[in-house]
Amino acid sequence: MAIVGILAAIAIPQFVAYRNKAIQHNVNSELQYLLTAEQTYFSKHNIYSTNLESLDFVPATQGITIEIISADQNCFEAVAVHEHLIDTISVDCNGLK
Repeated sequence: MAIVGILAAIAIPQFVAYRNKAIQHNVNSELQYLLTAEQTYFSKHNIYSTNLESLDFVPATQGITIEIISADQNCFEAVAVHEHLIDTISVDCNGLK
């Protein structure tokens, strides 16, 4: 039993770290897609959008929530969170932050 406990103590944190890294990669990918959608919208309207629907953007990964904080003719800023991550990740017209 002790050996199983030791193996679990080693394996579980490693699994959580790998899972969090994969989730963070998914969030980054979604924000890259949002950046592309915003750039496309800007090329047509000369302003960035605050509305995900007007961008025809829906996150493909479950558990990710994206909110556009601000947008105007100069730039936009958006944040994304995942239900299993503590940190938020942000993007603006210059890329991921």
